[in-house]
Amino acid sequence: MKRFIPANVWNEAVVGTLRRRIPFKVREIGRRKWKHPFYHTLRHDGDNWLFQIRPGFVNASPVEASTQGKYLSPEAILRNNVQNLEDPVQAPLTDRPEIVVEDWRAIGAGADAQNASINADGSISESFEDVPEFFKQMGVSAVNRNISSSFTSGISVTESERPEDARLLRAFDTYIEMPRLETIVDWEFGTVLEATLATFTISYKEPTDSTPKLYQAAEFTPTTLPSEIDLLAGIFSDENKDQLKLATVYFVSQPGADPGDELDEKWQPYVEHETFFNLSHKLKTIPAPESNDPITLETGLAGGVADPIIGSLLATNNDLLNNARQIYNARSTGGTFWTI
Repeated sequence: MKRFIPANVWNEAVVGTLRRRIPFKVREIGRRKWKHPFYHTLRHDGDNWLFQIRPGFVNASPVEASTQGKYLSPEAILRNNVQNLEDPVQAPLTDRPEIVVEDWRAIGAGADAQNASINADGSISESFEDVPEFFKQMGVSAVNRNISSSFTSGISVTESERPEDARLLRAFDTYIEMPRLETIVDWEFGTVLEATLATFTISYKEPTDSTPKLYQAAEFTPTTLPSEIDLLAGIFSDENKDQLKLATVYFVSQPGADPGDELDEKWQPYVEHETFFNLSHKLKTIPAPESNDPITLETGLAGGVADPIIGSLLATNNDLLNNARQIYNARSTGGTFWTI
């Protein structure tokens, strides 16, 4: 079995002893930063900020990213059959594509409010994304403004002055999407002669492409699934993908920057990683071959009219609802990511 010796132990215990006892030179082991899967690096090419991600895999398949041909190596251009360097290209991270930072959000001074509400006295309260403590120590200030409203004077905004040497903070998020089976519910209702029957069928739709893909957004907002009741009633569709955030990339300005300044090479990037290992993605349910057989529920209502039957079926605490929800939960396919 292999055993690994930390560099500091080797240097202090082994190298130090050898230096004292023998006359020849012994090389120390240098400290290196661990570059894990999905590790982000950034550079400015004079026009844009570009980021590159160390190859990472989902279910042993490389994640793909959208870029332009000019941001690929000559070998990758040939592998991806790029005809025009300005054309968009979907390339695996194993080709080490560079990707242009397309959008970002402000945090602290210059930021947009995440939520706003009107108080009883007519004042308006806003909530903003918090400035991480690390960047507060660097001189990034939080938003500090008051908003008041009245019928006579309208809305007035008062923002406190920032220190002259204050810094600004901007950020964007990266995430991956993994396509998966989509769960579909179809209803059928009996005729008047079959007044007590309603059936629903749970089926599955395969994605057109099963490749995990990389995306960027000013702020990652996870997809919110509709409630089981809405999905069961067919009011909303199930999602056909699962998402996982990889990292938040921050940019810190020079002291005294203005909120209207461009995101140029003077800004310093910092990366907060949230995923450090290759991934496995598993469905909650792997459909059995017979899983699309119709399921019959006794409604006790006149058949042929969909809305009253669904309304009765989906009534709160209705036994039929509970039965249907259990069946749907047992057969829905929402997936989970695991690190490997």
